[in-house]
Amino acid sequence: DWLYELEIYQIIFTLAGGGLLVTAVIPALIRWKFKLEPSEAFGKGADDAFKLIISITLLLTAFSLVRVQGDHRNAEDLVAREAALVFKLNRALHGYGGQEAAELRVDLLAYAKAIVDDEWPLLETQQRSEVASVLLADMTKGIRMLDPKNMVQQIARGEVISTISRGLKILAKELGI
Repeated sequence: DWLYELEIYQIIFTLAGGGLLVTAVIPALIRWKFKLEPSEAFGKGADDAFKLIISITLLLTAFSLVRVQGDHRNAEDLVAREAALVFKLNRALHGYGGQEAAELRVDLLAYAKAIVDDEWPLLETQQRSEVASVLLADMTKGIRMLDPKNMVQQIARGEVISTISRGLKILAKELGI
């Protein structure tokens, strides 16, 4: 857990620096301080230890890059899901037509901006945006109050409600509710 919670550059510098300290710096200081001339076997052992530390450092660098790629892929997936839901909701509201849908599309735009400007920076610290949550609640309430006047609006309302419900299920899953 301790290693996983460190930032990637901290992992690399800690382990590479510690390894180089143990295999190169400390032996060099001991040789200099005590004026020792290492034997050939001692030199070969130090050389092997140095190679081992370099190998471990490369392995940890690869581990860190895989972790970064996984984090990046998770973020991309989250953004793609949210963008798809917003796009689908906007399209369904556009198909619904009328003044109510136009007002909800403005609310949807405000929600999308709140997600990008407020929520995403807070996700880095595992927090949620109150602004985005309030906008989502208001928009959901407005969507549920849509009163279709014809069959096209009724179908569009069904699409809007299923899209917002799917979005709320994904949000609840992400929050662990």
